[in-house]
Amino acid sequence: MLTPKQLHTLMLNKAKGSLLSPKDVAQLKFQVFTEEQSQKLDIFPKWAGFQIPYFDLKGKTTEFFRFRYLQDRPSTGFAALGDPVGKVRRYGQPSGSGSHVYLPPLLDQSWAEIAADPSVSLVITEGELKAACACSLGVPCIGLGGVYNWRAGKQGQELIPDLEAFRWEDRHLVLCFDSDVSTNHMVRSALARLASVLVHRGCNVLAATIPESEVKMGLDDYALANGADAFRELLGNAEPTAVSEELHKLNAYVAWIASTNEVLELGTGQVMDRTNFTEGAYKPYTFLEPPRTEKGAPTLRYTAKEWVAWKYRNTVTALTYAPGVAQITKRGEFNMWTGWATAPVPGSVAPWEDFLSYVLTRATTEEVRWLQCWFAYPIRFPGVKLRSAALIWGPPGVGKSLLGETMERVYGKENFQSIETADLISNFNEHLVRKQFIVGNEISTSDKRGITDKLKNLITRPSVTVNAKYKRPFTIRDCANYYFTSNHSNAFFLEDQDRRYFVHEAPATRPNSYYQRYVRWLDREGGGAALLHHFLHEMDLGAWNPMAAAPVTRSKMLMIDDGKGDLELWCANLYRDGAITSSLGMPLPYTLYTSKELLKVYAGEGTEARKGVTENGLTRAMKATGFRQVANGEILDLGGTGKRERLWGLGREGERLRTATGAVVKAQYTKEHANDRPTGGRANATDPRTRTQ
Repeated sequence: MLTPKQLHTLMLNKAKGSLLSPKDVAQLKFQVFTEEQSQKLDIFPKWAGFQIPYFDLKGKTTEFFRFRYLQDRPSTGFAALGDPVGKVRRYGQPSGSGSHVYLPPLLDQSWAEIAADPSVSLVITEGELKAACACSLGVPCIGLGGVYNWRAGKQGQELIPDLEAFRWEDRHLVLCFDSDVSTNHMVRSALARLASVLVHRGCNVLAATIPESEVKMGLDDYALANGADAFRELLGNAEPTAVSEELHKLNAYVAWIASTNEVLELGTGQVMDRTNFTEGAYKPYTFLEPPRTEKGAPTLRYTAKEWVAWKYRNTVTALTYAPGVAQITKRGEFNMWTGWATAPVPGSVAPWEDFLSYVLTRATTEEVRWLQCWFAYPIRFPGVKLRSAALIWGPPGVGKSLLGETMERVYGKENFQSIETADLISNFNEHLVRKQFIVGNEISTSDKRGITDKLKNLITRPSVTVNAKYKRPFTIRDCANYYFTSNHSNAFFLEDQDRRYFVHEAPATRPNSYYQRYVRWLDREGGGAALLHHFLHEMDLGAWNPMAAAPVTRSKMLMIDDGKGDLELWCANLYRDGAITSSLGMPLPYTLYTSKELLKVYAGEGTEARKGVTENGLTRAMKATGFRQVANGEILDLGGTGKRERLWGLGREGERLRTATGAVVKAQYTKEHANDRPTGGRANATDPRTRTQ
């Protein structure tokens, strides 16, 4: 029979084989028991050995323990005479005590802190001494009493309560079982099943394989034979388990869009519905799930379907387009902005400034400064949606398009788009979204008013609903700013009060060599990177306001007039500069007129076509020009006849009367028209052609 001293020596030798010092043993509170002493323990068989107490998360001992035998047969009796029969008993524990995990109190950090912090990597292995060995080397390691001692089937749970106390989501975990994992079906199945359970809790599970040897080797044996550094290298070379590898691999390539229940392919930005994802391109990806029982067979699983049902699949709340913001926003959205075309690099931007000045040859200094800021502002402040667009028109070959296409070298191909008229009238708009700068070349159509109305919305809308073929529509932020070119002075129909367009007429062309030098600087001499740096860090934007109206240029006024019909142009001439003369240059005698009176003047000045204009048509044209009816649009009883009319006010006096009371307006109208004489051979004061000058 072994004495306590002999048992203590054997215990220390056993601990030494696991790289544990006497100090570690004391800290682990191992206690030797002789055969006689073991009679008091609830274990079977009652042989000599040492007790291994278990600890809770706070480092206090629990009631549970395991017993490591230091003899393989009793020291007395018939059984002591022969060799052991069957498998040698190594461990025992109290009957009915269930499964628990061993948490060696040998780390600087408490297990309570480790359990709550998923950033701490963990190792799980078989056996208490192996776990203690890893912890003594500074590697947090949980010990299992047996390869299946993590299950809690009787409690109706996947994991025993000890393991449920750990936060597994987003944790890096290495399973390091004994070297027979590759040959022992039961061990291999237990490892795979544990990996599957933890992967479905969001854990990134890897397996470290101890090389096979003639004798089964645990991680403590490997560390003893090869050293602590080799042990750490073994853990560092761990590879993902099958289920972990496949599901986590998909997390790196795709994301679930919670707002639409669709799948986003991260690399391409392609959005797929669930069916296209699981039954289409990703259907061929499969893996073998380990058997649920020791004698069962592996099950073929389709990775995409498993991933869709996986609680810890990569998920974003929605899609957004937010230039300058991180790929995952604070609201959990996936940002589809791909970054600038290049890194900003200090350099000369003289070619750009010369080219811009040339295209704006006929512009004022203030207009040149405005357009410079218009180009730079949405780069200095990424994602800003300007309330204005630029339109440059002039003869072919001037470089109008090249000026806009310069921005592709700054924004990048993914954030830049060139469009034509057909793109604007298409039912599908995917090409207009996820863009920062859009160049429209020679936008023209017979329905200029319809296109202009559509462009108004494109220029100012804060968001856009993406409508693509065979895809579910979704709404995303609109950050696109528009630059247009045309060969014609009447390219767009612009209203008199338009605030959105900066319009400029470009001069004649320069020699091809000039444009070739500019493109060479832009593409070969770092022009794009220098221009990005200039916009981001060098250009003084001053108090430029992205929400302000575009300046009214001479070219804009000409385009406004070129887009007008005869009636609109007549009204515009009547409105501008406070003038109160007809289109024939003859003065109109009064400030206040009814629509009928103005229509009579208009129809009496020109061709037969003018006689087809109605009062409603004239009213619409007057309002579109900027006229507003006086007395806040009040309907007035004129002349006591019972006929009720609204009145228009001309010139500065008419502007003043917009908010005047009805009584004031009626009095002035009556005074002005007091000398009107009926028609029928006598003069009519409302007709400037018959009025005495």
